[in-house]
Amino acid sequence: MGLFSRSRTPGIHFRLIIYVLSIPILIFYVLAIVGSVSNSPGIPNIFVASLSDSGDNAGPDSGFTVHVGYFGLSQHLTCVASIGAGVDHVIASIANDSNATSSSILTDSTNKALIEIALTIQSKTIYWVLIVAGLALLLAFLVLLLLQLHLKRAQPKPNAARKKLIFKRLLLTCAWVSTALVFAAALSTTQTAANLRHTVAPGVNADQHVSQSFVSDTLVIEPGVVLQTLQWLAFSFPLFFCTGVSSVFMSAGGGGPNVEGSAPVGMKQNISSEPW
Repeated sequence: MGLFSRSRTPGIHFRLIIYVLSIPILIFYVLAIVGSVSNSPGIPNIFVASLSDSGDNAGPDSGFTVHVGYFGLSQHLTCVASIGAGVDHVIASIANDSNATSSSILTDSTNKALIEIALTIQSKTIYWVLIVAGLALLLAFLVLLLLQLHLKRAQPKPNAARKKLIFKRLLLTCAWVSTALVFAAALSTTQTAANLRHTVAPGVNADQHVSQSFVSDTLVIEPGVVLQTLQWLAFSFPLFFCTGVSSVFMSAGGGGPNVEGSAPVGMKQNISSEPW
């Protein structure tokens, strides 16, 4: 038996591939979202952008670099949840961690300015499009599970075909919306990180409560390549998932005229024969 049966309905191998795709998709989403929040190995290296100071005003910790994630900041191997947190709280959390380079970060004005700018970038520049995309994808997986349970019922009910059609349309809508949103998130993050790299602290001024003692000409901003790669993978795999699900429904005639109504005269309707 090949990937497709003689009835043009996608075979079990094809459907299995679609199911397996959900595992790496979820992994890519989770890694991208928890970047710079957890101290787990490799997580501190997942960030949108990194900030450092290359000038003569670099403090005692001249290697001090701040990584900006969706929900957290990290310095070296120390990650701190920064959503809703102030500068002093972030600095104290980093300094109290055993992986912190030195307690001098508590008093160094340059390091404090870097964290202020990082918090400003996180709150003003980074949008949570990826989070919305992840929620839409989880809803799509939930609908797919409900559709499977619906089709495995022993005796079809009079409104079973209509419910099946609703599940299919909702599944495709959520899956394609999620794919479009994660594409927007990946594109916006890539462009934002690239723009920040060539910008010397734009819009970071007294109105945004950022220390003016920081010499912006020495600010170095680098994009997070790992996060960008994860987000583009989080777009590519769902794209294959959506295409596969759509092809299954089209091959099975999921949206045909007989789905909403009853079976043709003389033929018994059997919704369990659908591939999903």
